[in-house]
Amino acid sequence: MLDAKIFVQRDAAFTKCPDCKKSGFLRKSRSRSIFESIVKKITFFKVYRCRQCGWRGYRSTLVFSFESFKTLVIYIAIALVCAFAVKFIINRFL
Repeated sequence: MLDAKIFVQRDAAFTKCPDCKKSGFLRKSRSRSIFESIVKKITFFKVYRCRQCGWRGYRSTLVFSFESFKTLVIYIAIALVCAFAVKFIINRFL
């Protein structure tokens, strides 16, 4: 079986800045409020700042690739087939 993961973790510091579109200038930024600290701790979004233009905002540390999309579709299809089979068995014997 393929070693496919649903989500792939990545370092957002190597992506393009959403404002100036330059690569390699994003760095992690410190939280400024309790809200930002909570978001950083309970989600996959981290606060980044661009060294080139000064943009500051959230970037996800997870990627949803085409391979992971195919894997997710297969899992959903299997779950639906199992659900219909269970429903059929329950209706047949009750």
